Amino acid sequence: MSYSLEGFVARTAVFDEEHRRGLIDMVPLAQSFALVPLTDHLHNFFPDSTGQPYQHMYTLTPALADWAAELSVIGAVAFLEAEFFGGTGAHASIVWRSKEVVLVLPANLPATGHGCDTHFL
Repeated sequence: MSYSLEGFVARTAVFDEEHRRGLIDMVPLAQSFALVPLTDHLHNFFPDSTGQPYQHMYTLTPALADWAAELSVIGAVAFLEAEFFGGTGAHASIVWRSKEVVLVLPANLPATGHGCDTHFL
């Protein structure tokens, strides 16, 4: 089995304006959270953005990181990145709150034992 996940997670209210503008697609999650997949449409909105602002994040560009930081003024925003194939893979995440990075889980951490209480978000 394999999967790949690249996207942002926050309370739905954090993404409401961007969704109304047609910038993002939102997937509703439980407890008033939403997942915003990192689509080609979202990538294309930041076309001149290249590079890796965080060495363990392979798809998070500087412009997307800045966008997430700006949104985090409304509420905490997490970027999640995972890729697994045949039981092997990596995952990483980063959380912004009030424009500050408050949590980073690099790709080399074990896949279990790193829960985050929802009150943090």
